[in-house]
Amino acid sequence: MVKYIIFTIGIIILTVTGYYSYYLYSLANLKVQPFLIYYGGVDNNASVSQLNPIISAFKKYPIVIFGSSIHFPSAAGKIRKALPQTILYGYANTDNVTWDHIKQRLELLSSMKFNGVLFDSVGAGWSADPNNVKTAVSYAHSLGLRVIINDWNPDTAMNVGLIPGEDGYSAENWVFSAGEWQSPPLPSSSYAGLYSLEKQGIKVFMIVTMKNDNFTESQILPPVTKTIEMEKGNYISVSDQYYSAQSDAIFPAGGLRRAIYNSLKNLHY
Repeated sequence: MVKYIIFTIGIIILTVTGYYSYYLYSLANLKVQPFLIYYGGVDNNASVSQLNPIISAFKKYPIVIFGSSIHFPSAAGKIRKALPQTILYGYANTDNVTWDHIKQRLELLSSMKFNGVLFDSVGAGWSADPNNVKTAVSYAHSLGLRVIINDWNPDTAMNVGLIPGEDGYSAENWVFSAGEWQSPPLPSSSYAGLYSLEKQGIKVFMIVTMKNDNFTESQILPPVTKTIEMEKGNYISVSDQYYSAQSDAIFPAGGLRRAIYNSLKNLHY
């Protein structure tokens, strides 16, 4: 009888351990991966040990768009060196700027050994001319930088030199913005353009923003699920509406991974 009880307990332990191991494997190998957008501040004169909290938070995300990095080049360089496996993107506005301004920013990101750049406000101002966008994309590539284009209209990412499998398009707040569902929803033509980019091999970065920075895992599950269902993208981020610029808060990657896992399970992915 004792042997039977020990045997049964052993089977239960093996089953639970196996299930938990599979669960951890599933979290690490999600079809949709988390990424982080961080526009918060850091102390540019901080030592590596003083930067450890942000380094630790960044490390749990495979991709980080460190939008404010350009303002803290010394700290950004230390963070880059501490996270050799993390794909780091910088930020470049393309609206009320000149080509020289963008060029200098790209060169600085390259000198900091960043992996890529997010071009924001594409389709407005300087970047309203597709030839200018092509110039910026081409120069970024020449520096070894990947490119993500951010704009409401996915057509702005068409035929500008994006590399399939490498570059991306950012679908910012298409479904859920600043804690609210988009109303009215974006037209079907927008989604048609998005799906066309996906078919071309352009990665889609889905973005959900909450009203403030004290949201919970359970609160992000509905917008994460609906966003994945509608956009069918490759990566998803969740942050407050200011991307940590006012709070410096970072939502834990583990919480987002679990939300993605449950979303994919609910959607039968």
